[in-house]
Amino acid sequence: MEKRTEFTRDSLEVCRNCKAEGSVYRRTEDGSSHIREICPVCCGSGLVRKHIEGFVSIEPHRKPRKP
Repeated sequence: MEKRTEFTRDSLEVCRNCKAEGSVYRRTEDGSSHIREICPVCCGSGLVRKHIEGFVSIEPHRKPRKP
């Protein structure tokens, strides 16, 4: 007999790209200096919403028979 459970989980997390600052630095095209711009991942909020979907399947373990 197998048991299967499906789940979804939503959470609010710190943006890993800007580390919750809301902005990141990037080099100029000529490479001479840095420009601070709004983080493209979190759009400046410093937070991201994470959505996880998955399933867990549990089934019995069949031990091999000893000769």
